[in-house]
Amino acid sequence: MESTLAKFTFIAAEATQDAVNPIIRAFEATPDDRKTWKPLEIGKNISDQLLECASGNLYLAEGLRNFAMPAEYPEPTAASPEEALAIFKASVEDVVSAIEGFPEDRLEELIQLSKPTPFRKLMLFSQRHMQYHAGQISYIQTLYGDGEMH
Repeated sequence: MESTLAKFTFIAAEATQDAVNPIIRAFEATPDDRKTWKPLEIGKNISDQLLECASGNLYLAEGLRNFAMPAEYPEPTAASPEEALAIFKASVEDVVSAIEGFPEDRLEELIQLSKPTPFRKLMLFSQRHMQYHAGQISYIQTLYGDGEMH
């Protein structure tokens, strides 16, 4: 019989994968000339949002594999929106693999973040982070006149 913690790992991986779909749908619904459009010069565009998600995913994947969070976030760059999408998709595969491969006996082990936190709580970081950025992408779309839910 599968343990509760093993089920949690499965659910965390599944939730992380589910958070990807709204981002990809929104990206695909965005006209090419809007994928790099910024509402403000200091703001981020939709392609930047994908890279921000990739950064968080890669950060978590490394932390889970090494049982310690990296000192710095990775900063992926892309020459085109399509490359940003490919980097994003690869980062999702990486973080899901790290979640699925995390040893069950270490899920309750504490890692020092702003406060001691069990690794199992980190498992949902990418899912929450991507949901946040899906909202950012939707907001950017409304600013150029696209009010549809994608």
